[in-house]
Amino acid sequence: MATLHKLTIKEIQNLEPAQKEGAEKSLSDGGGLYILARRLKGGNVARYFAFWRFDKGIKKRLGIYPELTLKQARNLAAVERSRLEGLKVSKATI
Repeated sequence: MATLHKLTIKEIQNLEPAQKEGAEKSLSDGGGLYILARRLKGGNVARYFAFWRFDKGIKKRLGIYPELTLKQARNLAAVERSRLEGLKVSKATI
């Protein structure tokens, strides 16, 4: 299993995309949880958490940082991983 909980609050706060409007940069916390920073019009930066599973074709936004904390995002990602595991089990039993 992939290493979990790799990110720190400091890394999230320092995450900056390129200066071009619409530019994005992401960091992985492990287990499908990512923090993305997007350059907005006027130069501001929005940071949000997302759950990605490339092997399953799943991309889901979880919430905007700092309204959604790192701890909350990790909990939501754990729920998503459990849900996917449940889907895998139910497909195998059909």
